[in-house]
Amino acid sequence: MNPYKKFSLGLLIAIIMSQIIPVTWLYLYDPLQLYHKPYFRETTFSYDMRVQNKGIIKHYDFNSYIVGTSMVEHIPIDTINAITQQKWVNIMMYGSSFDERAIILQYLFTIRKPKNIIYSLDHFSLIKPTAQPRNFAFLYDSNEFDDIKLYFNQKYMFCAFLWSQKEKCVGVSKPLATLNPDIALAESLGKKFGGFEKWVQYEDNRIHDALEWLRNFKGEDYPDTSTLKQITSHLDIELSKEYVHQYVLSFVSQNPQTHFDFIIPPYSRLHWRIQKPDDYAYWQQVIKWFVTIIAQYPNATLYGFDDMEYMDYINNYMDLTHYNVDMHKYFTQAIATQTHIVTPENIDAYLDTMEQKIRTYNLAPLIEILTKQDSLKSKNPNTDMEK
Repeated sequence: MNPYKKFSLGLLIAIIMSQIIPVTWLYLYDPLQLYHKPYFRETTFSYDMRVQNKGIIKHYDFNSYIVGTSMVEHIPIDTINAITQQKWVNIMMYGSSFDERAIILQYLFTIRKPKNIIYSLDHFSLIKPTAQPRNFAFLYDSNEFDDIKLYFNQKYMFCAFLWSQKEKCVGVSKPLATLNPDIALAESLGKKFGGFEKWVQYEDNRIHDALEWLRNFKGEDYPDTSTLKQITSHLDIELSKEYVHQYVLSFVSQNPQTHFDFIIPPYSRLHWRIQKPDDYAYWQQVIKWFVTIIAQYPNATLYGFDDMEYMDYINNYMDLTHYNVDMHKYFTQAIATQTHIVTPENIDAYLDTMEQKIRTYNLAPLIEILTKQDSLKSKNPNTDMEK
């Protein structure tokens, strides 16, 4: 072989090996378990469930799944397992819209036949439906060869080179039943439970807009029922219907072997009091439509809790929407006892009760606390208030 051909062959081999070795090393390391369970290290999971769910669904033996946002983050797995005699796992994704969840559900139903799905019916996807391209979607398509490109970045290349077991590289070593952190105990968030005084003391971006709304409140009455009905008469919810049909109801209709338990997240009264009446009226219309649709499916149930007193007490919330972990126990109890079910027969009474509670919600004690604390801050500007 002449020197030129020998050099060219050597260069070609070097180029090929420079690609094969890193890809093989990343495949073996596989921190998110896209291809296999961990080799030569502890089993760990990332909190970024948009990318972690692939490995959970593919490699772990569960037959029931919790799908949604942080609104169903803390459903107690041991309890729901005992109640249903099934094997549950929580694959919720923070802030996930229905179209994002559909990517996961499509993959789930392709390789599994789940018996049960618990699904949070979050209001933002109902009143502002927006399907967008998702940068993690390629992980859940039929081509697994390109999944490895998720690791082609400085972070994962460096982690793989060191075979690091640090949390920032491979996630945490926790049983899947306890993967989600407990917000009631988390120092950064849990400190705001216990009363509105805590909100004012630990004002942050989660509640700043709500406090500003209260600071600027001029005593305006909430619209009466006739006004809300007038608003409702002019609403067009067709976009929401199409969105929900495509990304939610299609799974219900195509998978009669799976039972879907839909949960209306019970946000605080203050949340709904602050919301624009148009948004609330729109949400009402979509919920009324949704309950009539799922009544046609024997494999779907809708649960609602907004007629409870729990939502009246701000000490149960760390912001306008995130309730304490005890609310998740109500979810499991309702599923176990078949209570709090919303049907076409009781939806009007349910919404009437909710609407009345929103209308009569007393803002005065909150404004009094806020005014007092703001006054103290202005008099003592150097007071060390946590943010």
